[in-house]
Amino acid sequence: MFSIIQNYKKRDIVGELNLQEFLEELQNPSRLNTLSINAAREAYDNGDIITYKKIKDGMPCIAFNFSYDSYINTENIIKQTGYLYLDVDSSMDKHNLKKDYVVACWDSLSRRGCGMIVSVSGVNESNLKYAAQEIAEDLGIELDTNAVSVDRLNIISQDSNPYINTLYSEYKYTDKKHNTNTTSSHNIYKTIMLEADSDFFKEGDLRTSNEKDLYEGVNFDGERYIVLEEEQGYTEIFLPPNIKEGKRNTSIFSATSNCRGLNPNATKSKIKGFINGLNNQCCNPPLPQKEVNIIVDNVFSKEPVIFNNRTRKILYNPDYDLNGSERRSIAAEVSNRKRREETFKEIITAIDSWDYEKDGKITNKNIAKKIGKHQNTLTKYSKQIKTYLQAS
Repeated sequence: MFSIIQNYKKRDIVGELNLQEFLEELQNPSRLNTLSINAAREAYDNGDIITYKKIKDGMPCIAFNFSYDSYINTENIIKQTGYLYLDVDSSMDKHNLKKDYVVACWDSLSRRGCGMIVSVSGVNESNLKYAAQEIAEDLGIELDTNAVSVDRLNIISQDSNPYINTLYSEYKYTDKKHNTNTTSSHNIYKTIMLEADSDFFKEGDLRTSNEKDLYEGVNFDGERYIVLEEEQGYTEIFLPPNIKEGKRNTSIFSATSNCRGLNPNATKSKIKGFINGLNNQCCNPPLPQKEVNIIVDNVFSKEPVIFNNRTRKILYNPDYDLNGSERRSIAAEVSNRKRREETFKEIITAIDSWDYEKDGKITNKNIAKKIGKHQNTLTKYSKQIKTYLQAS
């Protein structure tokens, strides 16, 4: 089943569609959604991108890759759906797809690209991008890699003539098909620092992150973690594998700038050696050495600067040595608690401004309608609502 939410900003799940129901909605959307789709397309065709984005941001969304528990984010994933969504930027003949594992292909909202779902097994949160890239290469299509993410949301578009394959097969993905598997970025950099340019490096010579700086002066008071009042930014040198031509220069420049910023006293040759390792490991094909030299020289011609590209809301007590699963569990707990608090604030605000003539009797159904939530969501707050009403 595919999860449905009201729009990009409201990620509470309001319904589900199976494959057949989605395809029916795609070809024959509801009247309200049809009006939004037509208005968005007209704005896009007229070059009014501001209006297009405004309409798009208010439209219903669907999540194809994973199913979730009540709210769409990475912490609430239940399982992979057995399907994978691909966002194809370039124009293509959607009715000339020769791979049996393609389930459906349709015009995007702007009609300047296509959406596609394929049947797949062996995909999880860690290897999603690798799988998407491999399948795109097998299909011979240009993949929008920025549109591949675990909690990817897609506008429910409209296409009266989509490609539909009712006899689709399954693409069996395995990490073994890649030389660069699901190894974490930290392990990649450790390998580079120890092996790629051993004349320049010893382990720990260069910092690839300043995340540890967030922990300075923090007193956990025996707790496993603390939640910061505001998200704190930090820098981590991160490059995905298999960077193609067109994105290599920007990626290498960003990594070089942050490497210099994190290591202002490091020599040019040392940083260049590290960047060469990144280039060979992550770019396909690697940038020519001449271009790497130009980038490094450019970065060193200016003062060191750090660009934050990561944020952290939760700090984990290093004394507990929490593993990845435990950290994800904590993050989910914190996220769910915050969401519950925010939802209850919405409920209280709605009750405090209740208009009995307009809104009718105070019931879960009417509250849900007033604040734009699903009635099932309100059921979870029934006791709190009752207590609040009795105290009012």
